[in-house]
Amino acid sequence: MTWVSGSVNLLGHQGPLAVLFTGTTSGDHDTAVAVDDIQIHEESCLPAGSCQFEEDFCNWRNSANHSGEMQWYRNSGATMTPGGPSVDHTQNTEGGIYLLLDSQDLSVLQNGYLDSELLSYGPDACFRMFYQMTQGSDAKIDLWVKDLSKVIVHKQTISAPEKSKWTLFKQDIKNLPSIYRIRISGHPGKLRKSDVAIDDIEVFAGKCSDGPLPTSDVPATASAHPTESTPRTLAPPETSPPSETTTAEPPTMGSSTASVETVTPPTARCGPGEFDCRDDKHCVPLGLLCDGVRDCLNGLDEKCGGRNQCEKTLAFCPSGSPDWCINRNFLCDGHNDCSDGSDETVCGSCPASFCLNGGHCNVLAAGERPTCTCPDTASGERCELVAGSSAELQIHSSAATAWAIAVPVVLLCVGVVIIGFHYHRRRRTLLSAPVFLNNPSYDAASDEARI
Repeated sequence: MTWVSGSVNLLGHQGPLAVLFTGTTSGDHDTAVAVDDIQIHEESCLPAGSCQFEEDFCNWRNSANHSGEMQWYRNSGATMTPGGPSVDHTQNTEGGIYLLLDSQDLSVLQNGYLDSELLSYGPDACFRMFYQMTQGSDAKIDLWVKDLSKVIVHKQTISAPEKSKWTLFKQDIKNLPSIYRIRISGHPGKLRKSDVAIDDIEVFAGKCSDGPLPTSDVPATASAHPTESTPRTLAPPETSPPSETTTAEPPTMGSSTASVETVTPPTARCGPGEFDCRDDKHCVPLGLLCDGVRDCLNGLDEKCGGRNQCEKTLAFCPSGSPDWCINRNFLCDGHNDCSDGSDETVCGSCPASFCLNGGHCNVLAAGERPTCTCPDTASGERCELVAGSSAELQIHSSAATAWAIAVPVVLLCVGVVIIGFHYHRRRRTLLSAPVFLNNPSYDAASDEARI
């Protein structure tokens, strides 16, 4: 079962009221209907599909089709990639939240899929959002609309804008099915990668020109990141004539007289050369990415898609430029040999929790990469392998299995050689021995012989 939030505007009601929930199952095996966390507020609800991401995902969710996909995260402030957002669009502040597809995510599948809840605006609807990608990158966003049978009824591609700033995208979508789902697919690119950021999604029935643009919940300040209203898109223009609809418009977002204070949770501020664990708490040096040790509590730093296949004499380069593996002698040599500078991020000092399982961290010379002195019970570059752990057991088990196979084979071969040697020697002895004729007739005296 998956929990999904739902909301409805209670219009024209004053004073006490009673709410009745009626649930109906589909009749399929193991189906159920449940409700939880019921709340009533004095302001209008956000329409289904619309979200500013300040509090949560608003029923938008990462697709669960493949475990190797990139993930969208709620983020605030600047990203590690040049050209990425420094503020959100809703509040235009570093503390504001937007959704980010991080180009530093080294997942096997370099796509991130964000799915909406089931929507029923139609047959014509407007989709609007603000997005940001680095100017000149080959990053892109694909917008899909699928019906209940997962057939794509609309697809549109958005390429990087002419300037690296928040840009408005809006599209009238016609002839929609009665129920559908919207998917936003982000691609960071290959030749010149970029973060992909989105904010202030709005979906409503009718034409985009009929509805108001998304506005901030807080007083707007002078924006250092003006927006554009004409993004470059790759989809052909819609040619179907508009259809008349008798479907009632959903309640529009109303204004509230109550003052709502937005509380922004504290977030980690990761500096240059650091990887954001996306848990609002931890930052990890880029030089510790994909080293076999989980430094992020959520394990995001080890989500590498199997790219770290470097030999012991080589070091992993998370950016993949100029290559995934570089000579270990280049670490801490004062030059950025990896394009992201990760080879110079763990130098001259011991990062927190660098040496594990009681290991002692050593920096032999100024500016050099630290090393670990491990206790007898641990091994590995960072003392990450503990005797008796699954990794150690696997190594020992493999060795034991090899010996268990090799020893009997060797003994069998030796035994065969010994048996063959004795057999050959005995055969030679029998063939080379003198022949004696043991016949009493020849041994008897002549006078005793009977003819």
